[in-house]
Formats: sequence, structure tokens, C-alpha cells
Amino acid sequence: MTYNELCTRIGTPKDIIIEYYENVDTEYVIQKLHISSIIRRIVISILLIAVVVASIELYSFHKLYKRAEDSIDGYVIERIHDETP
Repeated sequence: MTYNELCTRIGTPKDIIIEYYENVDTEYVIQKLHISSIIRRIVISILLIAVVVASIELYSFHKLYKRAEDSIDGYVIERIHDETP
């Protein structure tokens, strides 16, 4: 069975979706959309919290790195003198 035969027999995907929403209970659709909206907000909130926590951690590590860098006086060059006559 080909795609065109299926479309002729039961309709295109767009037609099926339109028929589904015409026949489904409106309250059911509204409830599902509301749940979807709540889940989307929760996911966005979790992502924002993760970004804020990661930013704070990066700032903390950067401060620690700068403190360690400032505690080092610099570098030392040692010269070894060969005392052969």
C-alpha cells in the first residue's frame, strides 16, 4: 500500500488531525494544553536555574584562579655556573 492510497482511503495527515480536534472534547484539549504549558515552564525554569548555578560556579572558579595567580610572585630563572677551569 502506498502513501497516496492511504491518503485516498483514510485522508491526509492534516485531515486526520482536523477531524480529531473537531470530534474531541474541548475540555480535554484545554486540559492537555494547560499541562503542556506547565511542563514547558518547569523545563525552562530548570534550565534557567542550571545556567545561573553554572555561572556562579564559573565566577567562583575564576576568582579562585585569580587568587592563586596573584599569590605566585612570578617566575624564577636559575643559572647554573659551570666551575670548570
